[in-house]
Amino acid sequence: MSNVNEKLWSLLAWCLSIVGVIITYLIGPKTDFVKFWLKNSIAFFIIMILLGLSVAILDLIPIIGWIISTIIKILGGVGLTIVWIVGIVKIIEGDMWNIPIITDIAKRVPIP
Repeated sequence: MSNVNEKLWSLLAWCLSIVGVIITYLIGPKTDFVKFWLKNSIAFFIIMILLGLSVAILDLIPIIGWIISTIIKILGGVGLTIVWIVGIVKIIEGDMWNIPIITDIAKRVPIP
C-alpha cells in the first residue's frame, strides 16, 4: 500500500503528462509505486502522440481519410479519457493498475 506522498507524486506525473513526469522524476520520491506511474504516464503520452500522428496522416487523404480520422478521434479521445480517469482513481486507491498496451510499453521505459 502506498502512502499519501507517493499518491500525490504519482497523480502529478499522471495528470500533468510530460511536464508532471519531468517534475516527478527530478524531485519526487523514487519508490516502486511512483516509478510505476511515472513509466505509465510516459507510455500514455507516447500513445497520445502516435494517435495524433496517425490522425494527422489520415487527414491528408480526402474523404475516406477524413471519415476514418474522425472515427479515430472520437473513439481514441473517449478511450484515452476513460483510461486517464480510471488511472486517477487507481492512484488514489493505491493500486498499480496494469493498463493493456500502455503497461507493456511502460515496462520498456528505462527509469532507474
